[in-house]
Amino acid sequence: MVVYWNFQSPICGALSGGSLAQNQSGATFRAAKYDVDFCLVELNEVPSPAFRVHYAGWERSGTTPPGVVGIHHPSTDEKAFSKSTNPVLSGNSCIGTSSSPTHWLVVWTEGTTEQGSSGSGLWNLSTKRLVGTLSGGQAACNNPGGQDCYGKFSVAWNSGVSAADRLADWLDPLNTGVMSIPGADAPPVFPVSAGSSLVTESCVPANNALDPGEPVTISFSVRNMGTKGATNVVATLLPGNGIGNPGPAQSYGAIASGATVSRVYSLVVTSACGSAISPTLQVQDGASNLGTVSYNLQVGAVSSTTVFSQNFDGVTAPGLPAGWTRISGVTLAQWATQTAVRDTAPNAAFAPDYNGTADSYLRSPVIALSPGGAQLSFRHWYNTEKWYDGGVLEVSTNGAPFKDIIEVGGSFDSNGYNDWIESGYGSPIAGRDAWTGNSGGFVTTVVNLPSSAVPRNAQFQWRMASDESLAEVGWYLDTVQVSGLQPVCCNYAPPLVDTRKASPSTMAFSFDTAGGKTYVIETTTNLPPTWVPLQTNSGTGLRQSVTSPVAPATSRFFRLQVR
Repeated sequence: MVVYWNFQSPICGALSGGSLAQNQSGATFRAAKYDVDFCLVELNEVPSPAFRVHYAGWERSGTTPPGVVGIHHPSTDEKAFSKSTNPVLSGNSCIGTSSSPTHWLVVWTEGTTEQGSSGSGLWNLSTKRLVGTLSGGQAACNNPGGQDCYGKFSVAWNSGVSAADRLADWLDPLNTGVMSIPGADAPPVFPVSAGSSLVTESCVPANNALDPGEPVTISFSVRNMGTKGATNVVATLLPGNGIGNPGPAQSYGAIASGATVSRVYSLVVTSACGSAISPTLQVQDGASNLGTVSYNLQVGAVSSTTVFSQNFDGVTAPGLPAGWTRISGVTLAQWATQTAVRDTAPNAAFAPDYNGTADSYLRSPVIALSPGGAQLSFRHWYNTEKWYDGGVLEVSTNGAPFKDIIEVGGSFDSNGYNDWIESGYGSPIAGRDAWTGNSGGFVTTVVNLPSSAVPRNAQFQWRMASDESLAEVGWYLDTVQVSGLQPVCCNYAPPLVDTRKASPSTMAFSFDTAGGKTYVIETTTNLPPTWVPLQTNSGTGLRQSVTSPVAPATSRFFRLQVR
């Protein structure tokens, strides 16, 4: 996804001369729902301070606004405004068949919309907060009195059944019950996370991962996305959120607008293998509290194990491999293997794009998944009547009804649904996101399956659906693989220090060792400490000891590091 900022005319009233120079790419799908016609994505990066963006406020009360303003791009031209002081009505969708009042109905008193304005926002004229998104309507330059309909923000908020089809989970993740928030310009100094990297670890051999109980050092990067530079940034790593023994505060110094600075902190991982931790920095610029910046990290490396694979090559076309089934009410639309088009020779599964209403399923065998995460990958080539015919992926877990992979909490890593299927033409998957149109050859889709703490049985179905008329070629499927993802952690354990003996002139202690590890003994007489190496021992699997002279009436501290 590419987002363009400030695409507007330099002359008020004109729809020309705008610049596309201010842009950024990359976003993550969060939620969508067809009956209210909304889609929520999260930008992968905060917009540049140079773009001077305004963050829109919103309200979810459902109270009828006294007037509204639409900000949009008519016919994809430069930004335009429309205003209505007419009474806003509550009514049904103008693009679907819903009989519930999911939309605001608007007749403009100034300006209008056009094709290309769809998806744009509707703001309450009084509060200046977002209340809807444009689905469609009759308003146009040659019909300025036509009515438009906007999906209600209040309906999109919580009418879905999961985080994938409602706003509440994303805009109020702590479930505070907030009804509205005001809009705001980007603050002058705005620290955000700019990533992190593991600098040193204690496990031997190193696994380039965080491990339970492991002392590590991590570089945390902070970027200033505000409009002005910060002069004296100091950040303190807070205890908790999966970390212990955080090191001292670090000075990031001056951070110019748009600039990034990194500093290294020491900490101990306190969470279990496979868990997520969120180290958090409390950030100050001189006496100004700039809030917190958090980082999301995983404990343990990820090991991938193939638990199921199928390339449809071990059967004679048009047969299916053992355990695979096909279901279709139209014989000519059934899934079958064929040899003409494939990813691996000699076969691939294929469902034709039928010239008429059809709903065809290809079901996998039941696949046993261990606790933890899993991924499904497959190669496919679709060439269907775009927006009217297409395919979706559905899953059943432990014998439950089949549901769309996104509805149950899955997500696409690559080549997910590319569009949606129009309503009103008889498609069995009308209104749903799908693979539709032409992929231009075989592409690889990778799906992250919802993780689970318990074993479960999963069954997948590739569902090809067509509407009442017209057709293209169909949907080819090949090289299906399911991988189990398990966290793997270093068996890190601090050495047991024992048999401590002190005399007026010496200090002696013993410690357990493990083969392949190095043990560094350090000492200091000061707190805060300046550690001085005392000796280095190679682990043998046996207990070892160290004896150090201690001057009378002197405090001395010792530290044992494992490398």
